[in-house]
Amino acid sequence: MIAVLIYFSSVFCAGLLFDQKFWTPARPADLTLHLLLALLLSTIFSRRWSFALTFGAFTLLLHLGHAAKMASLGGPLSPDDYFAFKAFISIAEPWQRNLVLGGGALILLTLLSGFGWRQPRRLLAAMVLLALGVGLTKSPQPLLAWMDRQFGHVEWDPAGNFQRRGPTVHSLQEITRFLATSQPIPRADEVAAALPSRVTPDGLTKPGVARNLHVIVLESFWDAGQLKAALSEDPLPEDFRALWGQTGESRILSPVFGGYTANAEFEALCGFPVTEPSVRFERNLTRQVACLPAVLGQDGYASVASHPNIPVFWNRNNVYQRIGFERFWAGADFTYDDMNGGFLSDRSLYRQVLEKIDPLLEGDKPLFNYVLTFFGHLPYPLSSDRPPIFESKSAHPDVAAYASTLHYKARDLMEFLAALRERDPEGLIVVFGDHLPVLGGLGAYVESGLVAAERADYTPDMYLTLAATPLIIIDGKNGPVPLGNLPMYRLPSLILTLLGNGSRTLFDFTASPEGMQVRPLVGMNLNLLGDRVEVCQDGSASESCEVSASWLDRVRVLAADLFIGDQHALAPSVPETIGGEASAVELEAEVSAPRADGRDS
Repeated sequence: MIAVLIYFSSVFCAGLLFDQKFWTPARPADLTLHLLLALLLSTIFSRRWSFALTFGAFTLLLHLGHAAKMASLGGPLSPDDYFAFKAFISIAEPWQRNLVLGGGALILLTLLSGFGWRQPRRLLAAMVLLALGVGLTKSPQPLLAWMDRQFGHVEWDPAGNFQRRGPTVHSLQEITRFLATSQPIPRADEVAAALPSRVTPDGLTKPGVARNLHVIVLESFWDAGQLKAALSEDPLPEDFRALWGQTGESRILSPVFGGYTANAEFEALCGFPVTEPSVRFERNLTRQVACLPAVLGQDGYASVASHPNIPVFWNRNNVYQRIGFERFWAGADFTYDDMNGGFLSDRSLYRQVLEKIDPLLEGDKPLFNYVLTFFGHLPYPLSSDRPPIFESKSAHPDVAAYASTLHYKARDLMEFLAALRERDPEGLIVVFGDHLPVLGGLGAYVESGLVAAERADYTPDMYLTLAATPLIIIDGKNGPVPLGNLPMYRLPSLILTLLGNGSRTLFDFTASPEGMQVRPLVGMNLNLLGDRVEVCQDGSASESCEVSASWLDRVRVLAADLFIGDQHALAPSVPETIGGEASAVELEAEVSAPRADGRDS
């Protein structure tokens, strides 16, 4: 009865304070798990009041924590918030810090005073609980698989997952997921063996003339003019085609298709490839890391990020802070005045971003302005202000909606670029699509012959097609820069080169093996060898595939060390032992050289 009262008191407080629903279909299963936990924990307490106080405080904090984060950031607590706790304590007001630390101390004192130290059966119960915890830590996969079958899991919908599960079930399920998907932490000797030569970062900077940097990431932005079987008109406006043409129609090679934008962001900001089928921001970026915002911050840059979605989505509220952004505008920071379905239009987003950064452009610091758009996402909704423009001959109805969406995105982008270049003519502007859109799955791509119907029949160029989105870099008054194909994780190094920044950074760890560029994808590597593309999968025995596989093994070790591990790679005493990779300066020469087929590389 005590546990039931604790549960519904916590539910009532969460509803009263944060407008959470008192009863949902998830409550029966959630209450059952709550009672099972209460039964297990009550066996180790010798005093009922101590159990009630400790378990009640824990349950109330759990429910209120989830409710508060749902109300303020749009999603529930996650295991990753543990890593943000120290940051919260460091920036909290004194009364907030004292309340949290005092409450935690009170719970711990109550737990210790109420524990049945001298009663064998209670000690045995505690040992059983400890054994269950150790078992979960060592082998979480079976429990995770069962809970995912019972309660479901949608990778991109943490709020929906929480509402379908309830706070107790959700907490256990996500802790189990965190344990199941955690990567091994490499040892210092493994990191030393993985380091390339000449590139041990030491934090020293050699900046050129400071100027502003603007990076615009376009949701699902791709050249749909390639869908010849579906579209009789080019959906991209002529002025966009002309600007992109000045770059030689350069393309950036994304690690993802159709979703998981955060993995594209990780590469574009942190300079390491994503090689696993999970979201790097969610579970595998728990350390403070000198990604692009932090590197520029060392040179005195102010750094701001803008995205008109809830802040918690893909854990951006935590990760952006860890990689060096000083300010993140999201959610309630924007006025949702021009909507396409649930997505703020790019035109409104760009207008509001300009209003926010105008004072910073006039300030005494150079600015890193990072903008991630939201309009363009499935299911490609339009509005009365943006009616359908194009008809499609495709069997897949989303092609026509996407073509119109793409046209409006390109139109609004060109207006934004004109305003931005007028305000900041010397600024470095980088624009690219995060990934290709889902169009009948891959059906629309098959219709136009861009890929084969069966993956076994894909050519190397088909794999490349599914990774390539438009890339435009405008180097201030020097204008657009021809780049050819560029793996997305090499973008931060290129940006520093264009800014005249000669820093040694962690981006140097992923410099391409000599004579090639590598685009890792899940289960394979694409080796770009001049004008030829080679697919490397398990069993590939070519010399270049062996080189790229060895390179990727080394990069994985360094990524685990830097983003979730002990960061041995940043220690100044680590020897520089392994050689053969190109430097950032050599990369600039590589991407600027003309290709044999006439396109810039």
